[in-house]
Amino acid sequence: VELSAAVARGRPHQTAMVDASQLGTTCILIRTQQDVDLILNNLVSNEKLVLVKDTNLDYEFLEEGKNLALVNSTPVQTRGEVKEALEKHCEEHGPPDERGKFKKPVKFAFIQMSAVNRMCIDLREKLALDQPKKTEEAKVEDEEEQVLIEEEEDIQLENLSYYYKSKEWVVPETTGDDIRKGDTRCVQGGPPARV
Repeated sequence: VELSAAVARGRPHQTAMVDASQLGTTCILIRTQQDVDLILNNLVSNEKLVLVKDTNLDYEFLEEGKNLALVNSTPVQTRGEVKEALEKHCEEHGPPDERGKFKKPVKFAFIQMSAVNRMCIDLREKLALDQPKKTEEAKVEDEEEQVLIEEEEDIQLENLSYYYKSKEWVVPETTGDDIRKGDTRCVQGGPPARV
């Protein structure tokens, strides 16, 4: 419910985009002051801005029970906020002409607040179910990562010396007489032979 209130005020909880088609969103362009008066007359008298009966404006059908959420890009929750948003629109784009037509249409967005509340409750339940799984998975991943880091450190510690590691020398077995002893081309110690 807290998240739905944040969404209705225009302050989304996260930066992720939400598919508004599942929320029963209807956006319409209000072209005349008469259409504004019709919508305001069809809203509940309390401060919730809920339509009390179906309304058809400019071939757009507004179902009973939808909440007025935005006027242009301004979130609204009370009639006073709606009137302030309309006054701001008139200041920016000029007042309506003598027939009551706005110079630039006003955008109204209606949402099905029960769908928003249901979505928020479902999201909260899903997050509550996923949270223990994610914490367990995160612990396992952290442990595995720590083991890998320790293994890498152990490998790196083994190779820190610049000195050559001594190796065991295995003396080969002796074979028969060396045939090079009598060969003058092979040096056997002492000064080399003169050519």
